Amino acid sequence: MPELTEAGSTERQIVEILLAEGPATRLALQQRLGISRPTLSGAVTRLMGRGLLEETGMAAYGEGRNGRPQALLAPRRSAGAALGIELGRARVAVTVTTVDGTIHAQKLTTVDSGLSIQKRLGVALHSLRTLISAGVLNPSSVLGTGIGIAGRHLPSTLDGSGGTTDPEGVSFEKLRKLIPAPVLWDNNTQLAAVRHLGELTSGVGRAGLLYVVLSTGISAGIVDGASTFRGGHGTAGELGHMCVDPAGPSCWCGSRGCLEACIGLDVVIERARAAGLRVDDISGLAVLANDGDAAARHLVTEVGRTLGIALSGASMLIDPRRIILSGKLASLGPRLLDAAEREVNARRDAVMLPRPELILHEGSEFDASHGAALSALHRWGANFMFKTQSPDH
Repeated sequence: MPELTEAGSTERQIVEILLAEGPATRLALQQRLGISRPTLSGAVTRLMGRGLLEETGMAAYGEGRNGRPQALLAPRRSAGAALGIELGRARVAVTVTTVDGTIHAQKLTTVDSGLSIQKRLGVALHSLRTLISAGVLNPSSVLGTGIGIAGRHLPSTLDGSGGTTDPEGVSFEKLRKLIPAPVLWDNNTQLAAVRHLGELTSGVGRAGLLYVVLSTGISAGIVDGASTFRGGHGTAGELGHMCVDPAGPSCWCGSRGCLEACIGLDVVIERARAAGLRVDDISGLAVLANDGDAAARHLVTEVGRTLGIALSGASMLIDPRRIILSGKLASLGPRLLDAAEREVNARRDAVMLPRPELILHEGSEFDASHGAALSALHRWGANFMFKTQSPDH
């Protein structure tokens, strides 16, 4: 590939920023890049002339802001699409986004938890063929595919030829034949965390995010800047196997007192029934607690306190500014949040450390597939746009 000229480098940086961080004004881009207004204006004019950028609404100013609102710039939606797939334990989700990150289509299929990853991929392929036959998805427009896989699967790595290897025991050959685009994969929780980047402001707002999924299993994604932190072996985020009680219940992993052995979704329901509460699912427990049932409230508080112990341990190590609590257990609501927050704050205050912000977010069944699509967009969006939309194309 020929070297970029200074002007070409500026154009590419603009596109990469907008792909990673969302729409921005000309002034924000100028300040972000540290370039003059004429340089920015010229680059934007050339990009719009090539059909790579478009104006999409006006910037929303806060109270007390005077002056004429500025137009927001974003990648042109018709320039391409990104595909995200989640091969979850009990679901297969597909999300298609346009090149500016807007959701174009989504499809969800419930599957048996015992289904192999390869068969779950087959379910995803069926969904993709349905979208293609309906004219919703054009395979040639896809710049890349992200795949979130439940369980311990290391992120995709380059092989000797510059391509990526498939996860152990899984083949993406049929996917590549159907959608001729590069593929990345990662743990589904890590990719779900990426989905929240678009809701955060650039700079300080993106530093130090801990995203926690509270379900039958408990996992976490750690975000710092514009990417997830994976650790030395690529397995960071195993919050569910943090020990919160050495003498606690046995976990399926063989250890005792793991967080998910103490407050996993099924465990909490069992604890509720042992306390004499007639509940079929976590929503029933939430209803009882909200209606003032003393036993239900006590259990929710205890679950929140145990969660807070684990979160305080994690926060001591990674110092997050924000902790997002997602998953089905998040439906236990403010009482769960308050108990967890009290535990975290007390332990942080004791050593005079700033308190992180805790937020409940019940989430969507498409969080991981959406995050997978955004990951593909961030990795390959600029290359795809400059290749397919160049003047010589």
